[in-house]
Amino acid sequence: MTEENKHIRFAELLELHINTGIKNKFKDVKEIDPVMMREIRDQIRGQINAVFDKSKQKLTDKARSWLTDQFFKNLRVNEDQKMSDLIVLNEFRLDQLTYEDIELLKNLFDQTTLAETLQSEYSRRMQS
Repeated sequence: MTEENKHIRFAELLELHINTGIKNKFKDVKEIDPVMMREIRDQIRGQINAVFDKSKQKLTDKARSWLTDQFFKNLRVNEDQKMSDLIVLNEFRLDQLTYEDIELLKNLFDQTTLAETLQSEYSRRMQS
């Protein structure tokens, strides 16, 4: 398996891990309120921390927060609605992350919906 395939697999498995954890924990929830949203976001952060704490891929706290925000706001509440449709986040911005974090995230998530955003920030920094 090439290094690129490992990164794709990592991103897919992380997303699956997060989605499965959310579905299992919140499967009986009928209505999402602000307290529930906080619990969901905290669940995502906990899962990201657990994965990266055990991984040889090291991300700073800010990068983990940014990644948490990305998974949270793109979480589907139902077929045609994302969490970002229900809430405005005061989220972490890519310009707050280190160059090393951007490079690692770009490599790990290069075949995902985050790829274009990460590549753009990486390119911008390379030109600086």
